[in-house]
Amino acid sequence: MKKIFTIILLFLSLNLNAQDNNIKQKFCFEQTQVVNIYNNIRFLQNRITKQDELLNLYRNQIKEYKELSYLDSLRISNLNYVVKEKDTIINNYKFLYQNNKPKWYENKYLWFGGGLIFGVLIIK
Repeated sequence: MKKIFTIILLFLSLNLNAQDNNIKQKFCFEQTQVVNIYNNIRFLQNRITKQDELLNLYRNQIKEYKELSYLDSLRISNLNYVVKEKDTIINNYKFLYQNNKPKWYENKYLWFGGGLIFGVLIIK
């Protein structure tokens, strides 16, 4: 019984060994293939790091643009406020001009004519 069992074990081990060699031939890589795969992995890792750096740069740019747009909006709102204040000043001047019309005796033509008449009278 032991002999039959050992023969079966030997037969199975030889069979598995042969299958193992077939598996190694199918799934094992040669040295050049390993080197190519390693080089491809390094190349892709370098690309990933460069893309990460670019992504960080773009994120920083976006952050700066958001800050600039916020500052620009503040400046625009400030300028709008200044324009409104200038409009109120202009409206106040218009109101003052309408309410403070010169009196009849503040007319420059009247004073010029009066000066001519006075000068003519003095000379005669």
